[in-house]
Amino acid sequence: SFATKYCCHQNQDAYPIYDFYVARLLTYYAQVDKFDTFKPQDLRNYPRYCEVLQNFRDYYKLNEISLRELDAYLWRLGKRVFR
Repeated sequence: SFATKYCCHQNQDAYPIYDFYVARLLTYYAQVDKFDTFKPQDLRNYPRYCEVLQNFRDYYKLNEISLRELDAYLWRLGKRVFR
């Protein structure tokens, strides 16, 4: 998590921040809408996490939103939902 935060601050468009809340939301939405197939532990692999996040973005047609904006929104939502 710390390394992804550091990288994100260097290049926000290339490095989404890995976060537990975001990972839980991605897992939930994958089960509901089948936008990707993965095991929750797969998201601990950063390249796979980025791929799943991009698949989420594509599936819900959120490509006008930057990765940073999407990441921040999902973090806030996940924090509220999974207290």
